[in-house]
Amino acid sequence: MLVGIAILSGILDVLAARLLGLMLLVFSVLVLVPGPFAHPHDHVAWRSNAYNLAAVGAAWIFAESITTRRREPANEVGRNALSEAGRDSQGLRALDLETQ
Repeated sequence: MLVGIAILSGILDVLAARLLGLMLLVFSVLVLVPGPFAHPHDHVAWRSNAYNLAAVGAAWIFAESITTRRREPANEVGRNALSEAGRDSQGLRALDLETQ
């Protein structure tokens, strides 16, 4: 619950997402890994491991996407759109002055 609040608020969200992934990985190693070795034909044990490892990967990918999004400056498309909007508004102002 606190991880979700941290991610939604943006306060220590990268740390929270990384710690969530680490927590899920430790849970997988300590609790879920022995299941397939003890009962290799039990599909529930394999399925729970696969689901948990996918959740670990998703948490770490999300943390990395937050990190890279903050490091990158605004993308070129956004810059071009803003500069064109500025030109359009200046052009409209010039037209308004000419018509008056």
